[in-house]
Amino acid sequence: MAYETNMGDLIGRVKTLLQSKTVTGQSLYGVRQVKRGILPQRFQLPIITIIPVREEIIKQQGSCAYVSRSLSVFVFVDSRKKSDTINLQKYADAVVEILRADRALNDGNGNPTVYDMEFGGIEYDDERVGAEITVNYYSQETLPSRNLATTIADNPRIDAIASNIHTTLNNLKASTLSGFSQILLENWGNVANRLLPALTVEADREEIDDRSSGRDQISTRFSIQMMSKVASASDNTLTSHLALLEPLKDALQAEANWSGTCTDSRVSDISFSSMADENDLLYRTTITLDAESRHSK
Repeated sequence: MAYETNMGDLIGRVKTLLQSKTVTGQSLYGVRQVKRGILPQRFQLPIITIIPVREEIIKQQGSCAYVSRSLSVFVFVDSRKKSDTINLQKYADAVVEILRADRALNDGNGNPTVYDMEFGGIEYDDERVGAEITVNYYSQETLPSRNLATTIADNPRIDAIASNIHTTLNNLKASTLSGFSQILLENWGNVANRLLPALTVEADREEIDDRSSGRDQISTRFSIQMMSKVASASDNTLTSHLALLEPLKDALQAEANWSGTCTDSRVSDISFSSMADENDLLYRTTITLDAESRHSK
């Protein structure tokens, strides 16, 4: 399918594009490093780093999903060098123009991986002497075929749905989800023996839609969180973290009814962040899974 990508590949292409403009005679000449993810303890300034922010499925048509992916591109300069602080706006403006000039981000075969993009603006941080450029990319992705239950149960408990989600994912731990050390049915804060990368399944909230047909439609939101160590904050750390996302997302999208406890379910939103965990810093990705179940009055 044309216009198809994922968050890891998208960040990689943006990085390659910006890196190509740091050579002599190009608009980012003077930038010492272009990387992805959280900055390591030691780095060279000026530096550009690319951070994933959000992924949202805008709409679905059959097996095709239209997806919006938002990134933040950060530019930091050395506050001790007047030449750097003067060049900050120049670098930020150059990032915008470079990204605006390539609205397709072709793959190695010359096929476009995005069909549109838009900017959210530039914000300057005087304290850290940096700038943040937000950009949204729009693409498509092919959805996996769905597993359908032969019967749908009435009045399922929320914890039963969560348990089915956990069981299905845990059964994939020896195959497509082998990158996870733990797949848990509990809040990460309650876990005593923590192994990373980890995956947790939690019920988030429940809403009742009163139906005149005599059945209540219950909408339940589940939070699926994946976490891995930032560690040295090398490029490979974020790349490895994002690589875990795609098979997980496929596994969630492939299940329509979760062993007959739901009438339907869908992945609606993915957010990317970091979190402190005791003495470690973690990458955290949160997948929102919306499920509907049937209840009799």
